Amino acid sequence: MTYMIMSMSLNALVTIVIIARLASQRHRVVAVLGEEYPSNYTGIIGMLIESSMLLLVFDVCLIVTFACKAPTVNAIAQLIGHINVSL
Repeated sequence: MTYMIMSMSLNALVTIVIIARLASQRHRVVAVLGEEYPSNYTGIIGMLIESSMLLLVFDVCLIVTFACKAPTVNAIAQLIGHINVSL
């Protein structure tokens, strides 16, 4: 259980740090080159948020079902395995 919580927290923290760095660089590009060029940064930030949220939602579901000792914990654990492989 502790491993799952630590893994989820670290994944969220690293994603937030990467997004903050990209947003900072995007702001610098806007200041130097104008609004036309930083669209790549916005797209990358969107992809990071989408992929991170998918894993985060399933991690929270896994932790909740594991804590409640629900029988669906095995199914959710298998889904998380497939999500990790596909990312």
